[in-house]
Amino acid sequence: MGYSYFQGYYFSKPTIMSGKDIPTNKLSHFKILQEVRQPSFSYEHVENMIKQDLSLSYKLLKYINSAAFGLKTKVNSLRQALTLLGKSGIIKWLFLVALKGLGEDKPNELFVTAICRGTLCELLAIKIGLSERGSDLFLLGTFSLIDAFLDKPMDEILTELSIPQDIKAALLGEPSMIRDIFSAAILYEQGNWEELSLVVSKLKLDVEEIPKIYLESLKLSSQILAD
Repeated sequence: MGYSYFQGYYFSKPTIMSGKDIPTNKLSHFKILQEVRQPSFSYEHVENMIKQDLSLSYKLLKYINSAAFGLKTKVNSLRQALTLLGKSGIIKWLFLVALKGLGEDKPNELFVTAICRGTLCELLAIKIGLSERGSDLFLLGTFSLIDAFLDKPMDEILTELSIPQDIKAALLGEPSMIRDIFSAAILYEQGNWEELSLVVSKLKLDVEEIPKIYLESLKLSSQILAD
């Protein structure tokens, strides 16, 4: 009838270019992300690193004052914003900013898919009692499309960036509970109900709960994307 369209897979299938580096001007966010993960983490040091990038400072204050947090009092200082977010919140925010920057030349739908996937993984983790790993599972879900953002093999990307070892393993397909959470999110995206039931049973979840969790993830994702 004259219409043309791309299947959803189009947005997440990377054109692999081995040897392609992360652009230098976009590495700063990942450097701060790595700094946050150091045992010697300090809010003062991270604050000083963020202050060196005016746009990053602006984005942090905009983020903490967004509807997603619903704070009654406006936050005007970077230190207060960082303290309110906490270490895991800072990691999540930095990754969102970095991912958005890396996706400047990609379809916006790729970023939307990454955020929705990450949020769903996070909510599934919370549902099975892994609340303390929520931010890591968010990282896993969003990071699963990083090869599409960078047009570079996943294993090469993982050698350059500092993220938890079990998250790296899950991204590379090694079996684990974390990998099962990720698989559940992917299978729901694909509408693969038979495989989904098997994975969900391993996680000791009721498959009928998944649509509710998915809708909640869309709600939270829309708040993030609106900011």
